[in-house]
Order: sequence, then C-alpha cells, then structure tokens
Amino acid sequence: MKIIKFILLCLSLMIATASAKDFHLFVTQVLDNDSKGYVVSSTVYVLVPPDGGSPVAFKTFDSDVMEHTISDIARGGVILYDAGALHSLGDKVPTNAQVQALQAYCKKSGIGFVNLPTN
Repeated sequence: MKIIKFILLCLSLMIATASAKDFHLFVTQVLDNDSKGYVVSSTVYVLVPPDGGSPVAFKTFDSDVMEHTISDIARGGVILYDAGALHSLGDKVPTNAQVQALQAYCKKSGIGFVNLPTN
C-alpha cells in the first residue's frame, strides 16, 4: 500500500512540474477612442508565463519579436495556443501557415506547442 501511495505521489509531482512549464498564448483586443471619439480596436497576441510573471503582448503573430521572446523559454516548456476567440475577429485571424510556422519554430527550439481546440 505504501508503494502505491508513493507512486501516486510521484505521478502527481510529475504532473505539477509539467503544468508549471505551460505558457498560454491567446488573442485579445485593445479598445480605445480615436481623436473623433470612435471606438477603435487593435488585435494583440498575449503570452502569459506560468509563474505569474508579466504577460507579453505582440501586435503581429509569429513576428521576429515573438520568436525572440519564445526563444527565452526553457527547453521542455509548452505553449498552449488558445484561438477560441479568433472566430469573431474576421480577417485578423492568423493563417494556418502562420500557426504552423510558429509551431515549427517552437519544435526547433525544443518547446512544445499545443493548438487548443476552438469552441
């Protein structure tokens, strides 16, 4: 019985360690007023670190700046890409080629990339 408890403890520690490396990449919009008082929006992509550190926002998906930031993630880290809100953004949605390029960059850097299912 002690062996089973020990195995379960080890498994739960491994799961906690793995999930502690998960970064979240999602899309959102920044709303503001222009000089005439109209509401304008800009799409941004936000990378949230697992340790509660400061999120990083990018104006362009799969940009050099995004790749440079991702290169600082330790090997074995995982990026969970949540495209759930993208369907309402119309033409601002990253193409499949852009998502695949970022996924390939992550793979080359030893970082996992999980494209989460949309609603």
